[in-house]
Amino acid sequence: MGPGTGTAESKERLQELRVEGNGHLETVGEPEPRRNYRRCNYDKKCTTVLAVALAVVSLGLIITVVLAMLQFMSSSDGRATSAVPSQGPLLVPSLGLPSVPCCLQGWVGYRRKCYYFSEEENNWDSGQHFCSSFNASLAVIDTQEEKDFMMHYAGLVEHWIGLRRDAGQPWKWVNGIILSQQLFEVRAEGNCAYLSDVFVSSSRCYSLRNWICSKPDGHTTEEELVGM
Repeated sequence: MGPGTGTAESKERLQELRVEGNGHLETVGEPEPRRNYRRCNYDKKCTTVLAVALAVVSLGLIITVVLAMLQFMSSSDGRATSAVPSQGPLLVPSLGLPSVPCCLQGWVGYRRKCYYFSEEENNWDSGQHFCSSFNASLAVIDTQEEKDFMMHYAGLVEHWIGLRRDAGQPWKWVNGIILSQQLFEVRAEGNCAYLSDVFVSSSRCYSLRNWICSKPDGHTTEEELVGM
């Protein structure tokens, strides 16, 4: 092996050596490749954003389904619909299926009739005039179940109903039909009937009381009610 060969090998060894600050030699190898930390962080962020988006969409679908079910149940729950009486019913028809009473806002639906329970007091004639302005009349009672419903809803407050008589004449409803004695008996000696929480009584027609209006609902005619 000649001198040239030893010189070349010495140069290669010197290239692999590095002089440290303290005078010692340190072997220098190939540099380590750089790791792609930025790419990993980007992938993690994308995965997190996608998971959050899927969770939000799923929650929105669940809320939509629950609200739809509650709306369906509330629209079909109960045979009779009710509303809190106001000072005067608004001429806004309530929405409902044909099997559910269709009544004005502020009226109460029960068995194909609509009722209005007043919050103020007046005499019998004024109550009848008020009801007539809504194509109704003071309440006509056809069955015992209807009377029980009206008593329950009216509570302890006395209400005029559409029953009146002239001196020496039988009791007649505002539609001209004579009261059936099998339905109930009117107490006292007045000429205009009112409903209490336990019975039907009478007094002078100019006395001040609340009143009840009634009329067929939006899907029923007077003839259909008479035939029921």
